[in-house]
Amino acid sequence: RSVTFYLDTPLLVQLLGLEGDPKKKAIDDLIELVRNLGGTIATFSHSRDELDRVLKGAADYIEARNGRGSIIIEARRNGTTKSDLILLAGKVDQLLEESKIEVNNTPSYSPDFQIDEATFEKILEDEVTYFNPRAIEYDINSVRSIYVLRANTLPTSVERCKAILVSSNSAFARAAYDYGQLHMESNEVSSVITDF
Repeated sequence: RSVTFYLDTPLLVQLLGLEGDPKKKAIDDLIELVRNLGGTIATFSHSRDELDRVLKGAADYIEARNGRGSIIIEARRNGTTKSDLILLAGKVDQLLEESKIEVNNTPSYSPDFQIDEATFEKILEDEVTYFNPRAIEYDINSVRSIYVLRANTLPTSVERCKAILVSSNSAFARAAYDYGQLHMESNEVSSVITDF
């Protein structure tokens, strides 16, 4: 009941149905499960901004021959147009509100609870393949934010961790776990778990 589950941007994409109905159903089921257990579902404001950039980027490439990625593949399969994606980008806040997803401000930097971003970036680069160079910045900001929200706690279970990021990217979750093993604050419960 005291845990906020922050959805990573790829899960927000799935929530909007942009990667097909099966993935939308899976994230809908996950959200319902967490809510039935009394948890809170949210996303960071920087993740919401990243979602906007992802949608506009997909719109820019939907008609391009070199356009790739799951959103573009699904859009082409469904006949979704560039205009549809641009209109959807304009309705993101309304859709998140309808889904009862809180958009919480990204926590300010706090010197007492900061991660070593350069070290974590190296771990991420070893584990995750990034096609968009800005995506690594968003991932670092998400993990940094979880550490700030946990502020000096030593959670021994997910149920007591205060805040946790949920991602569909298992390599990102593994990198966050590896980094957490170096720090007392999260060597029991990683800052990132997968939706699986």
